[in-house]
Amino acid sequence: MVPDAMSRLTRSLLFVPGSRPAMMAKGAASDADAVCLDLEDGVAPAEKAASRGACATHSAHVTDASPTNALNSSTVP
Repeated sequence: MVPDAMSRLTRSLLFVPGSRPAMMAKGAASDADAVCLDLEDGVAPAEKAASRGACATHSAHVTDASPTNALNSSTVP
């Protein structure tokens, strides 16, 4: 029996820049136990607003995992 996504051990965490939708899709298809959509250091300040929307759109389509996001306060540029 294969454990569900919420109860299995997380051994690998792949950070993907929130400004790169193509990398989000590749991350979701990878063998990583968890994919973290990074909205902090992996995204240029000028791209943060658009990246938040891209991450929300991507997360809405993920059905086999719990999306994990790394983000700063909305007041951080």
